[in-house]
Amino acid sequence: MLNIRDSKLTLVAWAIAPCMGLSACGGSTDSTPSASSSSAPVSASAPGSASAPAATPTAAFAPDNANQIPDSSLATVTVTVTSPSSATPVSPNFIGLSWEKSVLYSPLFHVTNPQDGGNNLYKLLNSLSLQGNFRIGANSLSYATWDPNGPGGDGDKIGDIQNRGPLVNGQPSVGGKIAPSDIDALAQMIHKTGWNVTYAVPGSYNFFMSDSNAKTFTSPSYANDIAADVQEANYAAGAMGSSLYGIAIGNEPDHQGLQASYYIPDWLNYVSAINTSRTGSLAPLKFVGPEASGLNSSLIQAVLSDPTAGPLVSQITSHSYLGSGQSTSSTISSMLAGACSTSLQSTWQSLEQESKQLPTIDGWRIDETNSFYSGGRAGVSDSHAASLWALQYMFCVAQQGARGINFHVQDDTNPEQLDSNLNGTFDNAYTPIQIAAGQVTKVMPVFYGMKFFSLALQADTNSQGASVLAPQSVNVSVPDGLGVVAFAAVPNRDPSASTQSPAEVEAIVVINKDSAQSIKAVINPGVSSSSADYIRLTSGVVSPTGTTAGLQGLQNSVLNNQPINVDGSWKPESYAPLVPDRDGNYTVKVPAASAVLLRLR
Repeated sequence: MLNIRDSKLTLVAWAIAPCMGLSACGGSTDSTPSASSSSAPVSASAPGSASAPAATPTAAFAPDNANQIPDSSLATVTVTVTSPSSATPVSPNFIGLSWEKSVLYSPLFHVTNPQDGGNNLYKLLNSLSLQGNFRIGANSLSYATWDPNGPGGDGDKIGDIQNRGPLVNGQPSVGGKIAPSDIDALAQMIHKTGWNVTYAVPGSYNFFMSDSNAKTFTSPSYANDIAADVQEANYAAGAMGSSLYGIAIGNEPDHQGLQASYYIPDWLNYVSAINTSRTGSLAPLKFVGPEASGLNSSLIQAVLSDPTAGPLVSQITSHSYLGSGQSTSSTISSMLAGACSTSLQSTWQSLEQESKQLPTIDGWRIDETNSFYSGGRAGVSDSHAASLWALQYMFCVAQQGARGINFHVQDDTNPEQLDSNLNGTFDNAYTPIQIAAGQVTKVMPVFYGMKFFSLALQADTNSQGASVLAPQSVNVSVPDGLGVVAFAAVPNRDPSASTQSPAEVEAIVVINKDSAQSIKAVINPGVSSSSADYIRLTSGVVSPTGTTAGLQGLQNSVLNNQPINVDGSWKPESYAPLVPDRDGNYTVKVPAASAVLLRLR
């Protein structure tokens, strides 16, 4: 009996109503039956008889091809939900995206841009969650710099950055300027979606490669950097208002080799200057940090232990990747194995404890993450396996009490991801959404994992959100060597509570990470119910024989045999609900390299 960890998370109500019949499972979902659906004929009155009301037709359901997998080829897995214990609330903005700051001078966030890119992004976000978090920052802080008098959209121009960008062969790299109108576009997008923003301004160390004077606190360069940050932070606060969650100073100081003896006074100089400027009715801003490059960074504990800096941190933020996208050891197998490793669990537990050291801290957040850094690894980070990795990863992080997780997005405003071997075209594997020239061009596998997670934790009409049960409450018995994990989510009845005692199971997720072995999952939900709707996450359309493209399928994830479109719309096939046996168990076939979500009624 393998005990699968499962967290208890409280979520505020999601954007989408429960998926009864799947007619409301996404932004612009069309409830019209698919061509493969068939509906029962409507009964008519007999000729010459008195008119009788027409019978209500039965729901039209598509055939579920996964049911054609022969029983003889299935491995049996049992999932048993036992006496639920307390559940850990999940923040309303748990789901998040992390962006390079350089994206601000592209058209992407302009909701009304002529090519409709902003409109599509807005629709995608609202199909995912009514609330979420944007993190703006990352490596491009060193060359996407503030220009209070700029025209906006001023990016990707050599020479604009006055020796401020990373040096390439001794010359500053491509960069651009962030203008007030660029921040206004972001604010419009955020106000329209209901998400919030963690907004970064550069720290002195972001300029070390191009400005040696930045290391000297008394230099004119250092003073000018702080003055620019003061202006930019205040403008961002004014434009975004209550949608601004917090300000970050710099990016990955530990990756720059900074010790606490430099980082803490440097960080305090910036924080002090920004808040000192906020006179009159302007309230002090909240600051997150330290934006460490790794979850085990010594800077985290150093900042929290500092009597001056610690109380000024509103949330611990750190980054996490499994390894380098350039390494041959970055494989599908290592990615799937790394979703919830023992070492990661231990680190997350430490962060949870560290976040409780000060009452001023709103927990911890992994505000930049993805599979493998440097854009991921082609054939791995953009494979269907990445959707299953992201799904399990989100559940596992939430179990440990994280306030949220931001999957990193790359676009063609970031020169670090321009591949010279591809004649300057953009090459990126891990991005949740593919972007080119300020337009959303494709929904990628990681986004499908995020979407599936959101569907599992949707609120029903009587609850404020959902929570995931404790690990000890979900037991999975699997044959040796088979990679199957499971999670159960329950409605949250008290969004203000730090823990809760769930009274019923509403949703169960089973993830089959095996590349070849399909399973028959026998699920005992631990509560009585009359039926269960279900949703499948598969690699491409399930064939008439029940097979899929497997873990290696590239950029082809689907939900109930249908893709998510670039405008957020999704028109899933609707399958006949499952009914329990006399013992209250549900049985569902789960193809290799897929996941299934049961929503109990």
